[in-house]
Amino acid sequence: MTGWPNDLQKLINYIDEHAVENPSLDEIAAQIGYSPSHCSEQFHKLSGITIRSYMSKRRIFSAAELLRETDRQIIDIALECGFSSQQALSCAFRKAFGCSPRAYRMAPSEYSSNVLKEVSIILEFRKVFDSIPELFDKYRPRYTPELFNDLIAYANITENSTVLEMGPGTGQATDPILNTGCDYNAIEIGENLAAKMVEKYGDRENFHLTVGDFITHDFGERKFDLIYSAATIQWIPEEVAFRKTFDLLKPGGVLAMMSTQGNYRTSNPELYEKIQKVYRAHFRPAIEYPHRNFKYSNAVKYGYVDYEERTFPLVRVFDAENYVNYVKTHSDHIVIPEPHRTPFFEGLYKTVKENGDRVEYNDTCILRLARKPFAE
Repeated sequence: MTGWPNDLQKLINYIDEHAVENPSLDEIAAQIGYSPSHCSEQFHKLSGITIRSYMSKRRIFSAAELLRETDRQIIDIALECGFSSQQALSCAFRKAFGCSPRAYRMAPSEYSSNVLKEVSIILEFRKVFDSIPELFDKYRPRYTPELFNDLIAYANITENSTVLEMGPGTGQATDPILNTGCDYNAIEIGENLAAKMVEKYGDRENFHLTVGDFITHDFGERKFDLIYSAATIQWIPEEVAFRKTFDLLKPGGVLAMMSTQGNYRTSNPELYEKIQKVYRAHFRPAIEYPHRNFKYSNAVKYGYVDYEERTFPLVRVFDAENYVNYVKTHSDHIVIPEPHRTPFFEGLYKTVKENGDRVEYNDTCILRLARKPFAE
């Protein structure tokens, strides 16, 4: 199974290039040398969607792009995208979007679709933060010193340790680990985020960064004493996340997973309700970015032991301007299109400004720890 993340990417690449040709499952499976049934099973397990369904949605997705971005005849688009006729494309569009291709072309932003959602999630959902590196660097929450003190002590990280950070962003959880003098390594899928990391830490001798996808990257024979993730791991299919990290850890190595539970309701319930009214009125993301219902405690199903969770309080305070900039870094907020985007963020700003110009978060930072057994 260690090769399946790479194989999944090969299948997705092949389907993206050949979806309009409507290749058979046998032809798709032949790309990686496994049986069609095994490919179907693993593709669904790792991506959450069947091969046939993904290919169908990819064809509709391609047709939608051409309708939005060109003035070509609908019949030509239908045939190019693998549909037998304009009528076949129309039937697919009505099922996916609830409208005809012509109506979609006239006002694409008015129609939402699980097709666009699912295909975009598979292709790009882990890259959305790469569009806002400066905003991300300034406003994404950091973690408490106490959390890092616990982690460093638990994993016994010293200058002799080898560490891998998954998806460091722009370094929200980097400094305390890097400052131990360990052999620090990171893998970041976003090129702009990675560039920011190099700008900040590139002159440090123990800093090493790879621009790539943790799911598909080949780490060779590298093994690590600690692999840690500040929220990134939740974007990776569970089986890949736990199996691959387990394989990459030395015996006795530690997997650490961090996240923050935000809470601004407790400090000011009245303001919270007013902010929720703005959300109900204007929050219309083009694509929702679910976290796949990632269950951190499932690490024990993949060989990890000694799973535990530790919590640390964190208080953050924003004025109206900084609060709006902060929420602009949320994944599903980044993709809010017009005409909803402007009134949404203006509504948030006005609401906070007129109600004390202060939003106080009483957060909980969570450190989840699991260990690879010393003896396998």
